Amino acid sequence: LTAPYARVFGVFWNPSEKQVFARAEVRKALALAIDRQHIVDTVLGGYATAIMGPVPPGKNVRQFPTPQSTDATAAAARVLQSAGWNYDGTARLWKNAGAKQTLDRITIRTSNVPELKNVVSAVKNDVERLGIPVDIELYEPGDLSQNVIRPRKYEALLYGMVIGRDQDLYAFWDSQER
Repeated sequence: LTAPYARVFGVFWNPSEKQVFARAEVRKALALAIDRQHIVDTVLGGYATAIMGPVPPGKNVRQFPTPQSTDATAAAARVLQSAGWNYDGTARLWKNAGAKQTLDRITIRTSNVPELKNVVSAVKNDVERLGIPVDIELYEPGDLSQNVIRPRKYEALLYGMVIGRDQDLYAFWDSQER
């Protein structure tokens, strides 16, 4: 017997810590590079639903289709290349000469719980296939909240939140609710 649980997990990119995450093509490429269905099937044993966006499936919620590609890494690379990014294999980074920015090593912070450790490992593998090295930092849940989330000290954060039955995300996304 199973029942749906309205909890959403996602990787949050912080442009205040790493300016390159302010670029839409970078966020889109990273989103395409992560194979959500593989994470659902292999890491979570099929007990999840792959989604795009912050709201779980439910009434009156229009879901965006998850990326479907036979080669997610190539699709992500095409997004970057079409926006003027070039890959430097020696340095293992993406460069955008026009914007004078680089997309290099990413540090993902998350909670030290088994499910999130397994998910962040899968995310790391997917992003590294795009040629970007990834470091993982694990924190105890209380430390993550106080020392990472509250002061916004992260480049990337793998985090989950419980969404109520009304699916009101105001408190999560409105800057007045900090």
